Amino acid sequence: MKKPMTNQKYEFKNEQVNSVLAYAKEHFGDEPEFLWINIPDAAVLRCPETGQWYALIMTVKKEFEDEATETIDLICDPDEIEKIADEKKIFRGKNMNPRHWITIYADNSLGLDEILHRLRESHDFASGKRGTIDAFRCSG
Repeated sequence: MKKPMTNQKYEFKNEQVNSVLAYAKEHFGDEPEFLWINIPDAAVLRCPETGQWYALIMTVKKEFEDEATETIDLICDPDEIEKIADEKKIFRGKNMNPRHWITIYADNSLGLDEILHRLRESHDFASGKRGTIDAFRCSG
């Protein structure tokens, strides 16, 4: 599999985002890929075996607010999304397909343990360990 182009590395500011990135590196061996020169504060985590993304991390403005925050988008089972998306702590995908992805604001409204649990599940989908990845296909 060819290695994708990346631009310069952006330094994420949020402690939860940096913890997620450290976890991905330590447990999966994955580094963030910065794919878009015009969006330097956006990165993906990709499963090297399949090439599929399992996380999108980027800075966005919260709805109805002026402040920007870093978000983490993760693959999630559609049935699970219906149960957990409360639109306060866990949202239907705002930056990706809302049927298959969730968005979490990295603002400490959701605990790190829960975020890492969701990250592991997302990685399992992208690696093919949990169901088919065809429904969740997304790669650069």
